Amino acid sequence: MILWNIDLYINKLEKNILLVEAFTELKELKNVIKYCRLKPLEFLEKNKREIKLYRKWIDEFGNSILIKKNKKIETIVNDVSAFKYKKTTDLYYGIGLDKILKISKNALIIKYIDEDNIENFLLCFLCIDNYLRCYHINDNEYEQISPLYAGINNIRKFAKNLNITKHKKIIINGFKIPCKDVVGWICLTPFDDSFLKDVEAKSVTLANILKEYNGKK
Repeated sequence: MILWNIDLYINKLEKNILLVEAFTELKELKNVIKYCRLKPLEFLEKNKREIKLYRKWIDEFGNSILIKKNKKIETIVNDVSAFKYKKTTDLYYGIGLDKILKISKNALIIKYIDEDNIENFLLCFLCIDNYLRCYHINDNEYEQISPLYAGINNIRKFAKNLNITKHKKIIINGFKIPCKDVVGWICLTPFDDSFLKDVEAKSVTLANILKEYNGKK
């Protein structure tokens, strides 16, 4: 069963989402679940909603988070149990990154060096509908990927800092892509000159990419 009306789904499971946050004692986890369009696997399999602690929540890219008994959260990339439900409910899926930037309000920007010493970038945009859309950029080519790759703790930091008036550099913890070095920023969109200058000090390539998409009409 695929529940296509994502807003209706979130409203129906609001109490379950709050229960997960209360159990784990992780502030902003409710926002992570909503931003990433996570759904309880058990709810989808049984098509029956109960006010209970659902332990496995899946995204629309075939990944999941598992709420353990010790309150820890495990992110499972390419979870075979989620593959059956690997189908997007996002009406904006597949449109250009420049168009996503225009309907966004905040961004989490990550630069990392992969195991082959190549610069890669992850651009995550919180759009006006309060869903997070993430794009992986390598060699000026981009693809939309699961926000879970950014790491739950980093998305929580992002959610805590939505009221910033200037950009903020953050320590990246729990990044789900193998890498040698990683740095991240939280910022407003469109990108301002101060942020672009800060990025340029770390990566001219990333700064030029952001400038390019920032200036598209």
